[in-house]
Amino acid sequence: MNDSCNEIQKNANLKQKQLSSIQAKTIQSSENLQNITSDLTAEKKALVLIERRYVRDEVGITEVEALRSSIKELENQLVDAERMNKLVSDALAEITVEIQQVEQNLIIAERDYVLSEKARIGESLNADANIRARLMEAYAAILLNPRGFNGNWTLFVTSIFTSTPNQIEIDSAIAAFKQ
Repeated sequence: MNDSCNEIQKNANLKQKQLSSIQAKTIQSSENLQNITSDLTAEKKALVLIERRYVRDEVGITEVEALRSSIKELENQLVDAERMNKLVSDALAEITVEIQQVEQNLIIAERDYVLSEKARIGESLNADANIRARLMEAYAAILLNPRGFNGNWTLFVTSIFTSTPNQIEIDSAIAAFKQ
């Protein structure tokens, strides 16, 4: 694989790692938000009960104030947790778009690489007058007598390979391309 494809692939791998990290933070943020909400609901219920006890002179004002202070702290934590949850959600949307763009860039780079290799191979075939002349004779034969390949030049060109590549050859070519 060429350097451009390698760089894009490295960038894609980095984006995938970032996605994993953001997904973990999304889960953590959601759990934190649920826990704070649950604690806040419980504290508010407890405040109603403690205020009733205060009215009956069963507890002092310090217990009521302590619980109110705890609720204010939880409300502040809830605001922070909601903000963090929004940030993580936004980051998840952003990284998803970035990954899609990198994947598109990789497709384009790989296509460009294949086209440049095709052009290079075509140039070397065209540079060899003997091979070019023999291919042109075969092409003329196909056009004049289309029964053998149904007039299909592509079918003829692909049939030039003496055998279909086996899986080992394909795997080897893929490994070489990735390097």
